Amino acid sequence: APVKTAAKGTHLDPSNFLVVVIAAVILVYGAHRALRPPFLDMSASSAEVMAYEEAAEAGEMQLHTTFMFVIVASCSLVLIFYFMSAMSVLITVLFSFISSLALGALFYPYVDRYTDNRYSREIDVAYLGPIPILVFIMAPVCILAVVTWLLTKSWLLNNLLAFSLIIFFLTSVRLSSLKVAMSLLTLAFFYDIF
Repeated sequence: APVKTAAKGTHLDPSNFLVVVIAAVILVYGAHRALRPPFLDMSASSAEVMAYEEAAEAGEMQLHTTFMFVIVASCSLVLIFYFMSAMSVLITVLFSFISSLALGALFYPYVDRYTDNRYSREIDVAYLGPIPILVFIMAPVCILAVVTWLLTKSWLLNNLLAFSLIIFFLTSVRLSSLKVAMSLLTLAFFYDIF
């Protein structure tokens, strides 16, 4: 069956507008969530806020980190070019692992709120530190979603995993200054050309 497209006489394809709207909504949600995480008590004396600010500082990108980010990404592109078959397996494994984490991070605050914080008690895990019980409950569901995507290549799961990765990146990486942001944008511009 032939693929349906916009009529030749039309200059505006509605699907392009829809993509831009979806991208804008995701960006606004990610920015809002980065500034004010869901269901977090943001009063100045809250212990949750202190822990959140400490974690935010740990994920802050410095000037040397921006250079390393682009250098590692460029080296990865060269490796992908020369060793495509081996690198595709590695990229799939890394994407699967990271998207499992991102999917869990996306839904964690909502599931925690829905369960009335019943599973917020933390268990001390060797080498990882204290981890809430809810993480162990959600992990199999997130892994199952990623395995289902691997087996079916469903566009819906693909979009959900991409959405969770975008939100994960926007909420976990902070730029420490305008100089860092400008250097990252400039380096990313040349990386894109590369």
